[in-house]
Parts: sequence; structure tokens; C-alpha cells
Amino acid sequence: MTDSGAAQDPDNQSGHDTTGSEPGPSPDSTWGQGPTFPPAGSQPGAPVTWSDAVSQPTQPPGAPLGSMAYPRRGFAGPAATVSIIGLVCCAPLGPVGLIMGLIETRAIDSGQTDPAKRGSARTAIILGAVSTGLYLFLAIVVVAFIIARAAI
Repeated sequence: MTDSGAAQDPDNQSGHDTTGSEPGPSPDSTWGQGPTFPPAGSQPGAPVTWSDAVSQPTQPPGAPLGSMAYPRRGFAGPAATVSIIGLVCCAPLGPVGLIMGLIETRAIDSGQTDPAKRGSARTAIILGAVSTGLYLFLAIVVVAFIIARAAI
């Protein structure tokens, strides 16, 4: 049961054409790859890839669009969170947030971390300093009160 369009394939039981004329691009076509442009000063007819035509920095896989890759992820957000917790309820976390904010600011200045995180690092420094100062002041007042109470 062969017709003039079907290939002579003994495994082809259906009689459909198996000569490779299926819809869509052929495997060796450049369909879907985008246009290619020759770089300035290149030889006509030389193979050109898209990366030759467009020279922009690449992003690592999974990075949000528009972000550049930095060696360190950074911890400006957690530093600000630790400083806030230190200010609100847990006095020992104030200096920890302050130190984390200072370390993160140094990393931003050296180019190891995204400069967009500078605001969070600055928030950690300010709140950590306020928290540390407030609780040091509170500790001095408590100690002075205890000493005054003992003198009576």
C-alpha cells in the first residue's frame, strides 16, 4: 500500500509521507534566532552571530532584568531588619545591626555589592546607632538610679 508521495519505508505501516516534509523549519534553519548583522569592517559573506552585532554586558541566569552581576549578594536588608528589632525590643541587636550596616556600606563602596542597597545599609547604620545610643543611655540611667537608691 504505497502511493507516489510516501517513502518506501518497511516500518511505515500508515502510508503517510515520511520524507521529512513536516510543517515547521528544518533542523538546520535559523528560524527563531533573530536577525544577524555583519559587524563593521567584516568580510561580506562571513558567518556572523547575534553576539557579534550586539555588544552588551550579559546577565547571569536568574538575575532580574536590568541588574548587573556583583560578586556578593549583600545583606543590607537583613542589617536594617536587625537594627529595627534592636531598636524596638532587643537591645543587643542594635550594635549588631550597626556593624552589619557598616560592613555592607564598605562592600558597596568597593563595588562588591549593588549600590541600590545603599539606602538599606544607611538605614541599618542610623537605626543601629540610635538603638545603641538609646540603650546605653538607658543603662546609664538605670545604673545611676541603683547607685542613688543604694546611697539612701
